[in-house]
Amino acid sequence: RKLVNAEYVLFLNPDTKIVGKVIQNTIRVLNERKDIEAVGCRVMLPNGKLDYSCHRGLPTIWNTLSYWSGLAKIFPKSKFFAGYTATYLDYHYSHEIECISGTYLLIRKKVLDKVEWWDEDYFWNGEDIEMCFRIKKLGGKIWYEAGEEILHYKGSSSGLWSTAKVGVPKETRVRSAKSAAYAMRIFIRKHWRELGPAPIIAIVWLGVWLLEKYRLAKLKVGLKYA
Repeated sequence: RKLVNAEYVLFLNPDTKIVGKVIQNTIRVLNERKDIEAVGCRVMLPNGKLDYSCHRGLPTIWNTLSYWSGLAKIFPKSKFFAGYTATYLDYHYSHEIECISGTYLLIRKKVLDKVEWWDEDYFWNGEDIEMCFRIKKLGGKIWYEAGEEILHYKGSSSGLWSTAKVGVPKETRVRSAKSAAYAMRIFIRKHWRELGPAPIIAIVWLGVWLLEKYRLAKLKVGLKYA
Protein backbone atom coordinates (compact mmCIF):
# COMPACT_ATOMS: atom_id res chain seq x y z
CA ARG A 1 0.00 0.00 0.00
CA LYS A 2 2.71 2.49 0.99
CA LEU A 3 4.87 1.41 -1.94
CA VAL A 4 2.23 2.07 -4.60
CA ASN A 5 3.19 5.09 -6.67
CA ALA A 6 0.77 5.13 -9.58
CA GLU A 7 -2.24 7.06 -10.76
CA TYR A 8 -4.43 3.96 -10.96
CA VAL A 9 -4.54 0.65 -9.11
CA LEU A 10 -5.99 -2.55 -10.58
CA PHE A 11 -7.34 -5.37 -8.41
CA LEU A 12 -7.63 -8.65 -10.32
CA ASN A 13 -8.57 -12.11 -9.07
CA PRO A 14 -6.03 -14.90 -9.68
CA ASP A 15 -8.77 -17.22 -10.98
CA THR A 16 -9.42 -15.05 -14.04
CA LYS A 17 -8.38 -14.86 -17.67
CA ILE A 18 -7.84 -11.53 -19.39
CA VAL A 19 -9.74 -11.10 -22.66
CA GLY A 20 -8.37 -8.74 -25.31
CA LYS A 21 -7.22 -5.30 -24.21
CA VAL A 22 -9.48 -4.97 -21.19
CA ILE A 23 -6.77 -3.39 -19.04
CA GLN A 24 -5.70 -0.80 -21.62
CA ASN A 25 -9.28 0.09 -22.50
CA THR A 26 -10.52 0.47 -18.92
CA ILE A 27 -7.51 2.68 -18.19
CA ARG A 28 -8.59 4.76 -21.16
CA VAL A 29 -12.02 5.18 -19.55
CA LEU A 30 -10.44 6.76 -16.47
CA ASN A 31 -8.15 8.88 -18.65
CA GLU A 32 -11.07 10.27 -20.63
CA ARG A 33 -13.72 10.45 -17.89
CA LYS A 34 -12.36 12.48 -14.98
CA ASP A 35 -15.73 12.21 -13.23
CA ILE A 36 -15.39 8.43 -12.84
CA GLU A 37 -13.51 7.12 -9.80
CA ALA A 38 -13.56 3.36 -10.44
CA VAL A 39 -14.35 1.11 -13.37
CA GLY A 40 -15.20 -2.55 -13.77
CA CYS A 41 -15.84 -4.72 -16.81
CA ARG A 42 -18.12 -7.52 -17.89
CA VAL A 43 -17.13 -10.61 -15.91
CA MET A 44 -18.20 -13.82 -17.62
CA LEU A 45 -18.34 -17.33 -16.20
CA PRO A 46 -17.12 -20.41 -18.14
CA ASN A 47 -20.75 -21.44 -18.70
CA GLY A 48 -21.34 -18.24 -20.68
CA LYS A 49 -23.36 -16.50 -17.99
CA LEU A 50 -22.64 -13.12 -16.44
CA ASP A 51 -21.09 -13.08 -12.98
CA TYR A 52 -23.77 -10.82 -11.47
CA SER A 53 -21.37 -9.40 -8.87
CA CYS A 54 -19.72 -7.25 -11.57
CA HIS A 55 -23.01 -5.42 -12.19
CA ARG A 56 -25.20 -4.86 -9.14
CA GLY A 57 -26.64 -2.38 -6.68
CA LEU A 58 -25.70 -1.83 -3.05
CA PRO A 59 -27.36 -4.10 -0.45
CA THR A 60 -29.72 -1.59 1.11
CA ILE A 61 -32.38 -3.11 3.33
CA TRP A 62 -35.04 -2.91 0.63
CA ASN A 63 -32.72 -4.26 -2.06
CA THR A 64 -31.78 -7.15 0.20
CA LEU A 65 -35.38 -8.02 1.09
CA SER A 66 -36.44 -7.84 -2.56
CA TYR A 67 -33.60 -10.14 -3.54
CA TRP A 68 -34.18 -12.73 -0.82
CA SER A 69 -37.96 -12.73 -1.22
CA GLY A 70 -37.69 -13.45 -4.93
CA LEU A 71 -39.29 -10.16 -5.98
CA ALA A 72 -36.15 -9.23 -7.90
CA LYS A 73 -36.50 -12.39 -9.97
CA ILE A 74 -40.24 -11.88 -10.50
CA PHE A 75 -39.74 -8.26 -11.59
CA PRO A 76 -36.24 -8.23 -13.14
CA LYS A 77 -36.88 -5.06 -15.15
CA SER A 78 -38.10 -3.06 -12.16
CA LYS A 79 -35.63 -0.65 -10.57
CA PHE A 80 -37.75 -0.73 -7.43
CA PHE A 81 -37.61 -4.51 -6.96
CA ALA A 82 -34.38 -5.43 -8.77
CA GLY A 83 -32.19 -2.82 -7.14
CA TYR A 84 -29.58 -5.31 -5.96
CA THR A 85 -29.29 -7.47 -9.08
CA ALA A 86 -29.57 -4.34 -11.27
CA THR A 87 -31.19 -6.44 -14.01
CA TYR A 88 -33.28 -3.40 -14.96
CA LEU A 89 -30.07 -2.11 -16.57
CA ASP A 90 -28.91 -3.84 -19.77
CA TYR A 91 -25.45 -5.27 -19.03
CA HIS A 92 -24.67 -5.26 -22.76
CA TYR A 93 -24.28 -1.47 -22.55
CA SER A 94 -21.87 0.66 -20.52
CA HIS A 95 -23.29 2.83 -17.75
CA GLU A 96 -22.85 4.07 -14.21
CA ILE A 97 -23.51 1.39 -11.59
CA GLU A 98 -23.60 1.31 -7.80
CA CYS A 99 -21.36 -1.67 -7.26
CA ILE A 100 -18.77 -3.66 -9.20
CA SER A 101 -16.76 -6.71 -8.26
CA GLY A 102 -13.29 -6.90 -6.77
CA THR A 103 -12.69 -9.61 -9.37
CA TYR A 104 -11.75 -6.74 -11.69
CA LEU A 105 -11.68 -3.28 -10.15
CA LEU A 106 -9.65 -0.39 -11.54
CA ILE A 107 -9.60 2.66 -9.29
CA ARG A 108 -7.85 5.99 -8.97
CA LYS A 109 -5.10 5.84 -6.34
CA LYS A 110 -6.19 9.13 -4.73
CA VAL A 111 -9.71 7.76 -4.26
CA LEU A 112 -8.37 4.46 -2.95
CA ASP A 113 -6.48 6.39 -0.28
CA LYS A 114 -9.64 8.30 0.66
CA VAL A 115 -11.65 5.11 1.20
CA GLU A 116 -8.66 3.58 3.04
CA TRP A 117 -8.17 0.64 0.68
CA TRP A 118 -9.70 -2.74 1.59
CA ASP A 119 -11.47 -2.93 4.93
CA GLU A 120 -9.58 -5.68 6.77
CA ASP A 121 -12.56 -6.44 8.99
CA TYR A 122 -13.72 -8.59 6.06
CA PHE A 123 -11.91 -11.93 5.86
CA TRP A 124 -13.35 -13.06 2.53
CA ASN A 125 -16.23 -11.65 0.50
CA GLY A 126 -17.94 -8.30 0.95
CA GLU A 127 -14.89 -6.06 0.90
CA ASP A 128 -15.64 -4.94 -2.67
CA ILE A 129 -19.18 -3.94 -1.66
CA GLU A 130 -17.74 -2.00 1.27
CA MET A 131 -15.32 -0.18 -1.04
CA CYS A 132 -18.06 0.71 -3.53
CA PHE A 133 -20.27 1.91 -0.68
CA ARG A 134 -17.51 4.24 0.50
CA ILE A 135 -16.87 5.54 -3.02
CA LYS A 136 -20.55 6.34 -3.46
CA LYS A 137 -20.66 7.95 -0.02
CA LEU A 138 -17.92 10.32 -1.18
CA GLY A 139 -20.10 11.22 -4.16
CA GLY A 140 -17.93 9.29 -6.61
CA LYS A 141 -19.09 7.57 -9.79
CA ILE A 142 -18.49 3.89 -10.52
CA TRP A 143 -18.55 2.75 -14.13
CA TYR A 144 -19.43 -0.59 -15.73
CA GLU A 145 -17.65 -0.97 -19.07
CA ALA A 146 -19.69 -3.49 -21.07
CA GLY A 147 -17.39 -3.63 -24.08
CA GLU A 148 -14.53 -5.19 -22.11
CA GLU A 149 -14.53 -8.52 -20.32
CA ILE A 150 -12.61 -11.14 -18.40
CA LEU A 151 -13.34 -14.82 -17.75
CA HIS A 152 -13.83 -15.78 -14.12
CA TYR A 153 -13.42 -19.37 -12.90
CA LYS A 154 -15.57 -18.48 -9.91
CA GLY A 155 -15.14 -20.65 -6.85
CA SER A 156 -11.55 -21.72 -7.49
CA SER A 157 -10.57 -20.36 -4.06
CA SER A 158 -13.76 -21.03 -2.11
CA GLY A 159 -15.04 -24.15 -3.85
CA LEU A 160 -18.60 -22.83 -3.56
CA TRP A 161 -19.39 -22.61 -7.27
CA SER A 162 -19.48 -25.26 -9.98
CA THR A 163 -17.48 -22.94 -12.27
CA ALA A 164 -14.32 -23.54 -10.22
CA LYS A 165 -11.34 -24.81 -12.20
CA VAL A 166 -9.77 -26.78 -9.33
CA GLY A 167 -10.95 -28.99 -6.50
CA VAL A 168 -11.23 -27.39 -3.06
CA PRO A 169 -11.26 -29.28 0.29
CA LYS A 170 -14.58 -29.44 2.13
CA GLU A 171 -13.10 -27.62 5.14
CA THR A 172 -12.26 -24.66 2.90
CA ARG A 173 -15.75 -24.64 1.40
CA VAL A 174 -17.35 -24.58 4.85
CA ARG A 175 -15.03 -21.80 6.03
CA SER A 176 -15.81 -19.79 2.90
CA ALA A 177 -19.57 -20.18 3.38
CA LYS A 178 -19.30 -18.98 6.96
CA SER A 179 -17.13 -16.06 5.88
CA ALA A 180 -19.72 -15.00 3.30
CA ALA A 181 -22.41 -14.79 6.00
CA TYR A 182 -19.95 -13.06 8.32
CA ALA A 183 -19.33 -10.42 5.64
CA MET A 184 -23.07 -9.68 5.48
CA ARG A 185 -23.15 -9.21 9.25
CA ILE A 186 -20.16 -6.85 9.15
CA PHE A 187 -21.80 -4.66 6.51
CA ILE A 188 -25.04 -4.50 8.49
CA ARG A 189 -23.22 -3.59 11.71
CA LYS A 190 -21.24 -0.84 10.02
CA HIS A 191 -24.06 0.76 8.08
CA TRP A 192 -27.43 -0.21 9.56
CA ARG A 193 -28.24 3.39 10.53
CA GLU A 194 -27.90 4.32 6.87
CA LEU A 195 -29.64 1.21 5.52
CA GLY A 196 -33.01 1.17 7.24
CA PRO A 197 -35.09 1.04 10.47
CA ALA A 198 -34.13 -1.34 13.29
CA PRO A 199 -37.16 -3.71 13.00
CA ILE A 200 -36.36 -4.36 9.35
CA ILE A 201 -32.69 -4.84 10.21
CA ALA A 202 -33.75 -7.60 12.62
CA ILE A 203 -35.56 -9.40 9.80
CA VAL A 204 -32.50 -9.15 7.57
CA TRP A 205 -30.32 -10.40 10.43
CA LEU A 206 -32.55 -13.47 10.72
CA GLY A 207 -32.37 -13.91 6.96
CA VAL A 208 -28.57 -13.95 7.06
CA TRP A 209 -28.66 -16.64 9.74
CA LEU A 210 -31.11 -18.78 7.77
CA LEU A 211 -29.14 -18.33 4.55
CA GLU A 212 -25.95 -19.43 6.29
CA LYS A 213 -27.62 -22.56 7.67
CA TYR A 214 -29.12 -23.38 4.27
CA ARG A 215 -25.78 -23.04 2.48
CA LEU A 216 -23.95 -25.10 5.09
CA ALA A 217 -26.62 -27.80 4.77
CA LYS A 218 -26.07 -27.92 1.00
CA LEU A 219 -22.32 -28.28 1.49
CA LYS A 220 -22.87 -31.06 4.00
CA VAL A 221 -24.55 -33.21 1.34
CA GLY A 222 -21.96 -32.35 -1.29
CA LEU A 223 -23.81 -29.60 -3.18
CA LYS A 224 -22.49 -26.17 -4.17
CA TYR A 225 -24.05 -22.71 -4.34
CA ALA A 226 -24.54 -22.91 -8.10
